[in-house]
Amino acid sequence: MQKTNVLRGTWSAKGNFTGKNISGERIFISKSLMADLGYKPGDDAKGFAVAYKTEMIGQLDANGEALVDSEGVAVKVPRVEATAVFRTIDELTDAFASEGQIDIDIKRKVMSSAKSAGLTERAVESLLSVAI
Repeated sequence: MQKTNVLRGTWSAKGNFTGKNISGERIFISKSLMADLGYKPGDDAKGFAVAYKTEMIGQLDANGEALVDSEGVAVKVPRVEATAVFRTIDELTDAFASEGQIDIDIKRKVMSSAKSAGLTERAVESLLSVAI
């Protein structure tokens, strides 16, 4: 998962937003995520943070049908898309920190339960490797 600031962007006819970060990378942000920030299509949306990843998405032909190659396989291209939006960097930082805390809490709980059950250190490590 990557993180960045959205400095500016444009709205599509369908109400989705394509943001740009400082390096000019384009990031697709759905209409619903923009609504989470309080923006509606056409608003001057800028200066917020996003978590994002690259997804492979199918393409459509001129008729709106799935585009396929000569072997009938769907044509897919990478799209950088936001998975979460935040008003500030602090909100984004807090969200990522809480995700890390979840892993720490899981490890602590597994270790405590395993040690209480009398498992060996090796068995505890094995449990932790599959718990996280």
